[in-house]
Amino acid sequence: EYRLAAEREGELGRAAFYADKAAQMRPQSARPMLMKAMVLAESGKSDAAARLAETAASAEDANDPRSVRLIAKFRRAQVARMHRTAAALRTPTVSSSFYDDHRSDGVWRVTRTTTYQPSGADLARAAALEAEARRMIDATRSTMEAAIKVSAGSLDGRLLEASYEDWFGTKARAVELLRVAVNENPDDLRAHDALVEYLRAGGRRADALEAEAAATRLVHTSCAPLLTKAWLTVDEQGFGPLVELLARARKLDPTDARATAYAAQAERDLRDKPKAAALYTVAAALETARLASDDRGDARAWPRRADDLATLMASRNLLAKAAKSFNQPDQEVAQYEATIALVGRFGPDARKTPMYGAVFLSQGANRVPVPRTPDGADVAAEAALAAGFWYSDRGRPADAERCWTLSKSLGHHPRNDPFPGRMPPSQTLRPPPGRRGD
Repeated sequence: EYRLAAEREGELGRAAFYADKAAQMRPQSARPMLMKAMVLAESGKSDAAARLAETAASAEDANDPRSVRLIAKFRRAQVARMHRTAAALRTPTVSSSFYDDHRSDGVWRVTRTTTYQPSGADLARAAALEAEARRMIDATRSTMEAAIKVSAGSLDGRLLEASYEDWFGTKARAVELLRVAVNENPDDLRAHDALVEYLRAGGRRADALEAEAAATRLVHTSCAPLLTKAWLTVDEQGFGPLVELLARARKLDPTDARATAYAAQAERDLRDKPKAAALYTVAAALETARLASDDRGDARAWPRRADDLATLMASRNLLAKAAKSFNQPDQEVAQYEATIALVGRFGPDARKTPMYGAVFLSQGANRVPVPRTPDGADVAAEAALAAGFWYSDRGRPADAERCWTLSKSLGHHPRNDPFPGRMPPSQTLRPPPGRRGD
């Protein structure tokens, strides 16, 4: 199941609930006990977790490769905690105190620092913990090796062997085994998830996003991982190498207008303005078609969320700017008017709701601090202001006043800077793309 995560306590409670349910269904199975042990450990109940894990290690299916993999995962974390505790016990402690000493030549602040060396009991406990950690490592290694032999060639065997290599071998070999598991089991989500999780944990985020894009297709159609990768790499690589990446994103999900709009940004940056304008036109057409498919019957009069209109409105504004550069004044104002017309579909809070979908790919995307994301009022006012100036320059004061009245109602006054104290939408940032509707 893929869903939005809740707060940590809520997720731990949810995990504990389902681990208990699984234990009721399979009371003699190791896996439910191990999952509950991991929840207890994450909740700070390490002693109870360790006892439950040892019980699981003697369960009837404890030698199953899935169970062995969970046991190894738990014991590895347990060994790490033991080593940290042992290191702390061997480390001298230092305490400081101070007082004011009133002397004939003034008041002196005196600091007294005392170092306490570890006691014999502390050193003995540290040695005992390290010995227990070594015993646990040796036992787990033997168990994993035996399970690998009997499960060789299976998916569970590949995943277990990758865990073994990560602990006792090399990380490169672990990744290789996980990729083999994915190639051998392309339609099994467990193989894909294991690879994604391992790459992400190893800090290889770009590779993890590529693997996630392959995994996501088993659940739903989405190019979001590739769009996220584009945002992460645009500062380092520029737009040139992203053309191929965005082409793959468009092929993966042809209906996601963001991929097309991002490709338009890339072409615009590469100075191919006609191609960029063509791609913006496609993005606007995709969004128009999507809204039309929703707007059936009475739905045509229903208000929409701000971000539901964001990509279409931003594409229209950029098409207007492209028309101006191509000396197509009628097209310029028509695109702005199309954006203005969508204001009538705004829901109650749309004017002040962030329009993440209106922010397209741009360099400087990962700078800090992150600029404010434009809201519905910003995107709509950009069109209203520009259309107002277009009409004013052509001697149509009534139309100009109509547009400027709208822009003023949205918080942008035409006689001041077009975006007083704010960044234009084209220069603002967004969070990493997720599924539409998340």
